[in-house]
Amino acid sequence: MAVTLGFGIAVSGGRDNPHFTSGDPAVVISDVVPNGPAWGLLQVNDRILSANGVSFESIDYSSAVDIIKNAEHINMIVKRRVAMPIMEFEQRTLKFTLSKSRKKDDFGIVLGCRFYIKEIRNPKLAEKDPGLREGDSVLRVNGQSVDGSTLEEVNKWLERSRDKLCLVIQRDVRRGASRWPSQNTVYERGAHRATYRGSQSYGLNEVIVHARNIG
Repeated sequence: MAVTLGFGIAVSGGRDNPHFTSGDPAVVISDVVPNGPAWGLLQVNDRILSANGVSFESIDYSSAVDIIKNAEHINMIVKRRVAMPIMEFEQRTLKFTLSKSRKKDDFGIVLGCRFYIKEIRNPKLAEKDPGLREGDSVLRVNGQSVDGSTLEEVNKWLERSRDKLCLVIQRDVRRGASRWPSQNTVYERGAHRATYRGSQSYGLNEVIVHARNIG
C-alpha cells in the first residue's frame, strides 16, 4: 500500500513488496501530489536509487518509507525512463556500376529473393563511400526494372553481364546525412521519401532531487 509522505509523494515496491507483474523489488514513485514539494521534480514510476546517501537497492518497503518520512530535507537520486527521439529516415536511390578485374570473375554479389543484396563476396564493394551494403534493395539491373521479374530471371541478367554491371539500389539513410561523393555512384534526384523506422525507444536518466518535508 502506497503512503503519501510529507514531500508530497507516495512510494511503492521494496524487497518485501515487489512489483506484482515483473517481480522488480525497486522502490518507485507511485504518486506525486500536484503543487507539492516534489511537483515538477519527480515523476510517477521514477525508480529511487538512493535518498540522503542511503542506497535503496534491495531495501524493504517500511525502511524506505521511514527514511523519507523522517527526513527534514531529502536529496534523492532516481532513475527515469526517458523517451528518445525517433530517428527520421529517408530513402535514397543510388546507381552503381561495377567492373570485373578479370572476365572469368563474377561481380561479387548474390541477390536475395526480394531483390536485395543478400551477400557481398567482394569486400571492396563496401569500402567506398557509400558502397554497396547487404540489405540494399535492388530496383534496376543494367537499366531494366526488377518489378514483376523472378529471382531466376534477375540472376540471369547478372550472369549475362560481361565487364560491367549497373545497379540502381535503394536504402534508408538518416535524414540530413551528407550526400555521397563517390564517383562510382550516381545519386538520382527526386527519390526522397521520408519514413519512420521502428518504434519509440527509451533511455535511462538519473535525476537528483532536492526537496523539503512539509509534513
